[in-house]
Amino acid sequence: MSSLINWLVAIGCMLIGSGVGVWGLTDVNKSIAIWLIGFPGAVCLVVALGFEFQKIASDGNKPNEGTDRRAYVFVTDGDVANPAGGIATVFVNIKNTGQTPARDLTWRAKFEVRMIGDEHKIVLDPDAVGVKQTLPPGESLSYKYTFPTWDFKIDALLAAETAAIFALGEIRYKDNAGVDRFTDYLLKSGGRFGIKTGVSPGKFATVEIKSN
Repeated sequence: MSSLINWLVAIGCMLIGSGVGVWGLTDVNKSIAIWLIGFPGAVCLVVALGFEFQKIASDGNKPNEGTDRRAYVFVTDGDVANPAGGIATVFVNIKNTGQTPARDLTWRAKFEVRMIGDEHKIVLDPDAVGVKQTLPPGESLSYKYTFPTWDFKIDALLAAETAAIFALGEIRYKDNAGVDRFTDYLLKSGGRFGIKTGVSPGKFATVEIKSN
């Protein structure tokens, strides 16, 4: 379409220029100069302008090919079931919020109750190997863990906000170009008591997250 627009503009300008020349430099009837030469030139320019607007509108509806189309895998939700007199169970969800599959995805996670300030002492099991899988765009994965034992004194520490339930995770995957991607996160919850700094009861909140 660009070539057609250029040709129409060139022809239109040539015809209008010829019309002006005929008008000013010859004794030909002025109406002939306007209607037989100038007017067709003006029509060519109007048609070219219409095509240009159509092209702009069409290009605006196309996806930008320079847009970064890749997989993005992040934590989207985390819940804590901490019933009075019962053992706590935690849930964490991750989702591929990108536009392409996350390939060779592995996910390792660890959940611990720690005193506030000791959360950075939590480490993942170096021998734990995640099963590689593909996570399509828009799809989610969930991780559920029930503590094997639960000292009910922990509830008092959670209520006093001297301890919290932490979730440490490591997500590894490749994008469509084969580039290695990662998301590392640390989450925090006060169980059924919540935390005054903004963590709702029964929910995890992000302490920190790193990704590329």
